[in-house]
Amino acid sequence: VLIRSIFSVSVTERTREFGLLASIGTTPKQIRSLVRREALFFLLTALPAGLGAGILGAGGLLSRYRGVLVRQFTFGENVPLSVRVSFASVLAAVLICSVTVLLSVAAPAKRASRIIPLEAIRQNRDIRIREKKLRTGKRILHPLGVPGWVGSRYERVSRNKSRAVTAALVFTLVLFLPAVYLAGLVEKQAGFYSSGMDFELYSAGDRLDPAVVEKLRAEPEISSSVLRAGELYFALFPVETLPEEYKAVNSGSGWPKDYSAAYSYEQISVRYLEDAVFEAALRDEGIDPQPYFEEGSYLGAILPFARGGFAVPDDNGGWKTVSYEGYGPEAYPEEMLCLKLGIPNELQIWPAPGMPIEMPDYLSTDDGKTLIKIAGKTYLLVFEVESRRGEAACAYRLYDASTKETGDIVAEAKLPYLKIRPGQRLAEVPVGCESRQYITLLLPLSKLPGTERVSLGIYVRNLSDYYSLLNKLDALVAENPLLVYTDYREDAVNSLGIAALIRGVATGFLILICLLCGINVFYTMSTNIVLRRRDFGILRSLGFTGKDLLRMTLAEGAGSGARALLYGVPLSLGLCFVLSRLADCGSNTSFQPPWSALLLGVGVILLLMILSALYGLQLLKRTTPIEAIREENV
Repeated sequence: VLIRSIFSVSVTERTREFGLLASIGTTPKQIRSLVRREALFFLLTALPAGLGAGILGAGGLLSRYRGVLVRQFTFGENVPLSVRVSFASVLAAVLICSVTVLLSVAAPAKRASRIIPLEAIRQNRDIRIREKKLRTGKRILHPLGVPGWVGSRYERVSRNKSRAVTAALVFTLVLFLPAVYLAGLVEKQAGFYSSGMDFELYSAGDRLDPAVVEKLRAEPEISSSVLRAGELYFALFPVETLPEEYKAVNSGSGWPKDYSAAYSYEQISVRYLEDAVFEAALRDEGIDPQPYFEEGSYLGAILPFARGGFAVPDDNGGWKTVSYEGYGPEAYPEEMLCLKLGIPNELQIWPAPGMPIEMPDYLSTDDGKTLIKIAGKTYLLVFEVESRRGEAACAYRLYDASTKETGDIVAEAKLPYLKIRPGQRLAEVPVGCESRQYITLLLPLSKLPGTERVSLGIYVRNLSDYYSLLNKLDALVAENPLLVYTDYREDAVNSLGIAALIRGVATGFLILICLLCGINVFYTMSTNIVLRRRDFGILRSLGFTGKDLLRMTLAEGAGSGARALLYGVPLSLGLCFVLSRLADCGSNTSFQPPWSALLLGVGVILLLMILSALYGLQLLKRTTPIEAIREENV
């Protein structure tokens, strides 16, 4: 669009030159060849500079985002990265540019070859008067007054001259808004990984060394840290106490549950938080923490349960997404027996090589007996518990679900258990308890047996602190082979890095596109003003001032800008909507248009119109009305 616009204006400026060439015998084919040769000259001049700038730009991107690329594509290894330019890519760039230039100058070259010598010398074909009448009111009504009305009339009779400007503005909007929106979507997706703690440090052997913990907590990058532990159990619940929303979520999960029985075994997460953090969390909500620390109480605070994003059938034969937020203490039994269910080796059916192990189903009878179904067989789990915590001696008996008859013992095992009494429900989730995929009960860390493993949850302030602490943790693990850490922010940091890379590339690309569009608009509109020196001279002789001429040119540009917004805004917002639907994978989240980017694009268009009009009028400032009227050519 830019090349075609520039050569179209060039042909218009040299109308008399091409007419004189035609008058001395130059054929239309030779004139077309002349225009093409001029284009190829500019192409040969621009190719070395463009290729060099492209290679330097690739090196700059690699230097700026080297860390992101290394962590994302080389699994953190120190792999050297450098720019390698292939001959095929250079050849492809040259061919694409050459074809673009030849296609762009085809129409201007054809128009130059059709110039008639006599009309070129007289220069009376700049504006063709058509028989079609323009409808005007009896009174002139325009926001910019009479000058604005004159500019609007001129823009309507010579609309073909502004098509390149309109097309450039439309293309810029269609490229600008979706690119900005796409970068925002990537950052939004990365934000899904950004909640929660950054690192978790634990020991593969015994408990964490308190000296190591205190030394690590003194690091300046750490904003907060918490000692914690967790265990996953199963507990028996009366089905009637479970909310329908909760059952809908679990029915639509990866392991659907059958709630047709009177009781159901639900997964229970028991979390232990260091005493100071646990006590502060309860006091912040006005709860007395003393009962939770009493000897042998095993009283646990109830955390808000959060689970969602599961598709479940709706009443219309389709699907709906269910999200459910917790339920109160009334849904919990007075005392819960949490049991770590498992399958003895005698009952496990090992699949063929390459096949996944079959997951057991934990069921219950109407009287609350525990059933385990695996490999097509059902077993009744029989056990007794005495203390608050320990290991229960369990026996697995064959069970006939149809006759409810119990068979012989086929296997025995010892399963850990915990008897816990639910306490009050917390409104907010304390630090260190972000993941709440199951029903969760919170206890102070002092209630944890000495044999259980404790980890240190670590939070950092910002991205630079994250990288700094990551290096320190690597050094700490190198000194202590038994120490292991989990990086919860790795996916988030990589996603944010890729988002930054996309935004950096998109920003550079958009700056280039906007510069090309600006040059196009600036050059076309200002040259159009210069080519009409005689018209402006006549208007000035009739009493038009400099401000009147500015209003007239602004009115002319307003038509191109309005058409660009009319076509460009719906197209760009439509592309943004398509991108949002693809990113949400069909979910029902609402579409938020990029209003700030849209306002920025509209502002840039208005600024281009004003600056090009001012620049064109500045070129005419030194020409008097008499000189402009007498001037026969530019």
